[in-house]
Amino acid sequence: MDFMPTPSEWPVPTMTQRWTGQPLLAPTALSGGSLPSRDLDLSRAFYEQVLGLDVREGSGRLVVRLGYAHCYVVEEVAAGNEMPLLSHNGVYVLGDIDEAYRSVLAAQARFGIKRVTKPALQHGSLGFFLQDRDGNWWEVNRSVDGPSENFLPDLTGGPDMSAEEVRAWFASRGDILFSEDRAGRRPTRPEGRAAAALPTTHISHGTLESRDIHASRRFYEAVLGLDVKQLTPVSLAVGLGTDHRYAVVAPPQSDPDMPHFLRNRLHFSDDAELAEAHRVVTSVSDEWHITDITGIQPRPGGRFFELRDADRNWWELYTGELAA
Repeated sequence: MDFMPTPSEWPVPTMTQRWTGQPLLAPTALSGGSLPSRDLDLSRAFYEQVLGLDVREGSGRLVVRLGYAHCYVVEEVAAGNEMPLLSHNGVYVLGDIDEAYRSVLAAQARFGIKRVTKPALQHGSLGFFLQDRDGNWWEVNRSVDGPSENFLPDLTGGPDMSAEEVRAWFASRGDILFSEDRAGRRPTRPEGRAAAALPTTHISHGTLESRDIHASRRFYEAVLGLDVKQLTPVSLAVGLGTDHRYAVVAPPQSDPDMPHFLRNRLHFSDDAELAEAHRVVTSVSDEWHITDITGIQPRPGGRFFELRDADRNWWELYTGELAA
């Protein structure tokens, strides 16, 4: 897919409802995601010198973050494994989006950036996409100071909208997040670090694809125990424990199938909580269409297991250091 479908092209769902019961699991945070790399040294150069991320090394991998506590683990994978556009992550930048676009074009050859789309107003945000040398997609938007629910009302449980009302909802708002009084602030950089090509402030969001946002919301709240809000007529915002959010989208003909190397991570407080989580998801796997549940295995500083949800998204549930 070369672009994100516009809201007028999406199926129009009824508004989702909040689940108010006790969740089956009790993670402390939706703490991180995963990114593939062909060469960690080249990936690090891109993350630091183009995206301006904070990067640290650890046992044959990188850990990257910016602005929020949520981290991405970067691991080497075989060539040919690339991120689908609908699994993209986002960064916020200060200043003019056209200037950011020109900065990426100027860095494209040096850093092996594969593709750059032209700036446009898509799904309510002005920005553009780039695909890095590792095949990962990044959305670049103008920075706002805080998570999106600070600026958008929660539509959960509200009146349903027709296709025409959805188009009008987006058209009347332009860029649904950005305004000058909401502009983000430049983070403090480590002393001695050279300026990056982009004046980034945060890794703003990740993306989860869904077949049905009603069913997905129920799973996120009732099973995983995540915080969920419906901030647009066609998408959800999901998070836990940090200000980082995942946008949950169900575009036309959605048939999600997340590659394992893009799995997201749920942190648990201790091994006993993790063992109970494993027992619970195994016992309800048929009801919730959970598959590929692994056994609990050791990891540096803790333990983990993995599963796949009904939308074919991979999750790693783990104990140990939050940002590992």
